Amino acid sequence: MVDLTVPFRVVTTDPITPSSPRRFGVSEGMLLAPTFYPLVPRLTPAGEWQVMPAPPGGDTTNSDIALYDVRLTIPEELTLVATGIELERTPASDGTVAVHYASGPVRDFAFALGPFIPAEVQAGAIVARAWVLPERAAEAKPLAETAARALEAFEAWIGPYPYDELDVIDAPGAFGGIEYPGLVFIGVVGDRADDDVVIHEVAHQWFYALIGNDQLLEPWLDEGAASYLETLYYEAVGDVRTATRILDENRRILRDVGRTETPIGLGVGEYPSERDYAVFVYLKGALFFDALRGQLGEADFRTFLRTYFADYRYATATSPAFQATAESTCGCELGDLFDLWVYEGGPLPIP
Repeated sequence: MVDLTVPFRVVTTDPITPSSPRRFGVSEGMLLAPTFYPLVPRLTPAGEWQVMPAPPGGDTTNSDIALYDVRLTIPEELTLVATGIELERTPASDGTVAVHYASGPVRDFAFALGPFIPAEVQAGAIVARAWVLPERAAEAKPLAETAARALEAFEAWIGPYPYDELDVIDAPGAFGGIEYPGLVFIGVVGDRADDDVVIHEVAHQWFYALIGNDQLLEPWLDEGAASYLETLYYEAVGDVRTATRILDENRRILRDVGRTETPIGLGVGEYPSERDYAVFVYLKGALFFDALRGQLGEADFRTFLRTYFADYRYATATSPAFQATAESTCGCELGDLFDLWVYEGGPLPIP
């Protein structure tokens, strides 16, 4: 075991604004602190450290599973929400509180600090909590209810959520939503679009947080999956009409953009624009999952999801590993399907 100390100082001055792509900083009286610490890079299967510059869009980090033991000193009047479980808090005479958090196996640690109002809903043995700003207090319970339903739906489709709680934080500003283990930031509170964003980010608790992938080089593995899980959520709650609408809208956008031959398996930086990245990785990625479901059949598709989860939970999957699991499940050869959608691309007849 190596004990390494890395002193560092982070200063944030400019607030996060709605047009900013920033994730770390101050917004509406909150401190949002994802990936605020030096992160050990991934050691790739080739034995190389993954230290390339972050792309301008998409996810900017890629990390392996670790255990986090974190101590934070905060103003006593603010609420801290963080990855993991609070173990202890110790008030000080200067108006601060020392808070001790520890996690189970997770890929990242993130926290938010602000004047939050909570609401919680039970999802089986899991507590789904929403944390919102006081002026949006009425949104807290609906937010927690959506997260709880999503937890139950995805446990049924994929496998068990291993943590005791899930926190959903009202973090308006720079993004629609961003996922971290056991904790998600939602930036569109107060709109019906909340539900789809919450569902998508909860889906990432399985695809990214538990089943890892290279988010820089193979983002379709988590973003395409999370986008399709929005459809599976609505099927699970009996809203087939909305499930169908989501896929139809994906097809419409893909037709409008054209270039349906663009593969979904490119790295973040290989798409010429952020719009292309979103269209092909998220929307076409979801359509690929639907095509795979059609190829496997309903029973084998369900078995595939659960097998893939069991095999790669707390590990890092790859596109070939994903394909091999699907082929093993159905006892069939899927090379042509993966070449057309993932690796090489080709014209797709989009109905």
